[in-house]
Amino acid sequence: MEQGDIVKAHCNLCAGERKHLIVHLHQTKWTDEISDDPPACIYGEDRYELLQCAGCDTVTLRHTSIHSEITDDEGRIVPAITYYPPPTFRRPPKWLHGATFQTAEGITIIWLPEFITRLMREIYTALHGECYSLAAMGVRALLESIMIERVGERGSFQQHLAAFQADGHISQTQRQVIEATLEVGHASIHRGYVPSRDDITLVLDMTENMIETLYISHEQAAALKKKIPPRR
Repeated sequence: MEQGDIVKAHCNLCAGERKHLIVHLHQTKWTDEISDDPPACIYGEDRYELLQCAGCDTVTLRHTSIHSEITDDEGRIVPAITYYPPPTFRRPPKWLHGATFQTAEGITIIWLPEFITRLMREIYTALHGECYSLAAMGVRALLESIMIERVGERGSFQQHLAAFQADGHISQTQRQVIEATLEVGHASIHRGYVPSRDDITLVLDMTENMIETLYISHEQAAALKKKIPPRR
């Protein structure tokens, strides 16, 4: 591939593989002699491509590194490909920095508490770097912070969770979901458990659903109820 060609590459904004234009290309090759008798050498190549997405125009740098000693089981060279910025795990929820909806009085914006947006950003940063254990610990801290914000300091996770349910913030079924979510973070901290990508995706889905229900959907439902004409 040369400068001006079209290639497939990951786009964070489009969230997937998309066609990209190679805007600029820089390539270097190297060789290093490691023995004179018998003669032997290792070699490699570094290829830097400045890519522009054909869909959203986002620009990304792709670095492809080749080393003659890095091969698969069949002896074929395996290139190492790195993107700058790195590929995102997935898009954060749209409501993270404010949810907008229409009410009888006009446009209303719901802002989440600062600690939620801050911890969510840190969790997603860990996910983008494939630090799944750190992300699980962050989710655990986030859930505990939410419970303390709603019911106050109660001493332990189980006491927080019991009070959280007793105050009507969650049902018994939701409590079981949260307990499973908390256990992933607890195991990551105390038992050396490393959650898989699928595990952390499920944990994040459950956490974001709870946040949306508590902070976003609740306000939207109240606004919707005001718009509905009363029964005669």
